[in-house]
Amino acid sequence: FRCAAGRREHVGRTFRCAAGRREHVGRTFRCAVGSTMHQRKRLRLQDFTYLGCYRYFLTLCTLDKQRYFLDGETVTELLEMLRQAAHEFSFDVWAYCFMPDHLHLLVEGLTPEADLKMFVKIFKMRTGHSFSGISGQRLWQSSFYDRVLRKEETTIKIIRYIFENPIRAGLVKDFRDYPFLGSFKFSLDSMDGM
Repeated sequence: FRCAAGRREHVGRTFRCAAGRREHVGRTFRCAVGSTMHQRKRLRLQDFTYLGCYRYFLTLCTLDKQRYFLDGETVTELLEMLRQAAHEFSFDVWAYCFMPDHLHLLVEGLTPEADLKMFVKIFKMRTGHSFSGISGQRLWQSSFYDRVLRKEETTIKIIRYIFENPIRAGLVKDFRDYPFLGSFKFSLDSMDGM
């Protein structure tokens, strides 16, 4: 636990900040001076290796929800790095959508050795380094959100959800009009029959 007013201290099962005791408020803790401490949520499944031929719905957020994905040149560069990392780590990219402040992906491991955590780590590292070199800014939040798809979940349902993100955000009326989404597996024209 970390408090905005000071360092954290673990005392048995109680957490104290440097400024005083905490009170429990849902997943947020408040210290005596009113600063908040947040309990970090575990993002990865504890007993799952993230290796192999699984499909994953991913969300990668920009640092502080900065709107970095408004520029076609930036997205094109990141898209090429995504293509390289997917090839290098044996992943298919069924769908991608660069929203202004986050990226949605539907990916699938192609081999038993396909390592999702390494794929995402290397993609974020390369894109972050490139972006920082150009802008002087950090690109990504430190982690990412994932959902391992169950066998009965249809790929097309998740693809539609990803592609309809710009519609729900009020950016376009038809997903085909949004310039920063697509697939490495199929053309958008083929979506009509799906």
